[in-house]
Amino acid sequence: MPAYNHASVEIFDTTKLFKINPLLPTAIDATTLAYHLGINTRTLMYLIIKKAEHYKVHSIPKKSGGMRVIHAPSARMKFVQGKLLDAFFNPLTYPSQVGAYVPEKTTRETAAVHAGNPLLIVMDIKDFFPSTRRAWVRECLHLDFGYPHNVAGLIADLCTVGVKTVVGERHGVPQGAPTSGAVCNWVAIKRLDKPILEICAKWQMNYTRYADDLAFSHKERLDHPATDTFIAEILQVIQASGYRINRKKLRVTRSGRQQRLLGMTINEKPNIMRQQARKLRSRIHHCKMRGFDHVASDMGVETGKLLLSQMEGMISYYHMINPMKAAQFRAQLDAAKAAHPL
Repeated sequence: MPAYNHASVEIFDTTKLFKINPLLPTAIDATTLAYHLGINTRTLMYLIIKKAEHYKVHSIPKKSGGMRVIHAPSARMKFVQGKLLDAFFNPLTYPSQVGAYVPEKTTRETAAVHAGNPLLIVMDIKDFFPSTRRAWVRECLHLDFGYPHNVAGLIADLCTVGVKTVVGERHGVPQGAPTSGAVCNWVAIKRLDKPILEICAKWQMNYTRYADDLAFSHKERLDHPATDTFIAEILQVIQASGYRINRKKLRVTRSGRQQRLLGMTINEKPNIMRQQARKLRSRIHHCKMRGFDHVASDMGVETGKLLLSQMEGMISYYHMINPMKAAQFRAQLDAAKAAHPL
């Protein structure tokens, strides 16, 4: 332990404080950052240096095929990231094109932007979370949020971890951390959304981004050459941003065919997809006739209670899209529960 007369003193330029967004905490070094997170500096540095040990990694199947890698943070890391999200990201207001991970904003609101338009274009960013690099996060926190380089680096370290990509392992945003949605949103707002919105303004296109799902729509029925030109311009911007498009999920749908976005049909207004509604109605009917456990066994679901929970979750989601139809499903499910109590 050095004597007091040998201690080093760091002089901080107070003019840098004016660059920090006034809605956000004033963090100028590791000590003040730790203070705003409710931890001591030693804990902060421990979590950063040993962060790889604070995640449990597992994979879950994607609906589109393949596996999605999930990084589940430890209780301590999750607590600190939750504090980081509340203090350093949630006070900010998101631009209107951003749909996912925005407090009190529903999926239906994003889909409604494109409802009733004769042209819908949907794209998907490949590996959106792990592709968002630590360097991009640090740059966003420094240039857009106004934090000094050292603080921006510490926050970026708390929000990223070593992830495997097609180009090898590098530090990216883990899917599963409380901060990941907000971090990727703010990086993409400048790196991706800003140039896309400039192109959309030229073409008079509506644009929304729901995490990695990009949607474009036009009030007029553009011909095929014009549509192809617009798509080419957007793909060029995405490539320049450092993200990659999943070309298998690029979809152009015109009026007269079912236009799907974020699990809804939007030809006239956001609504529940007919095939999904029929499937749920049939499932509830079978549960009423035969019982939840029997139907769960046929479906390969562990228990009837788990199947019931899944259907209740689906109805809750449908309530956001179409409350009247969701109420009908709720009444049918209540009748099934009365016939076969669990």
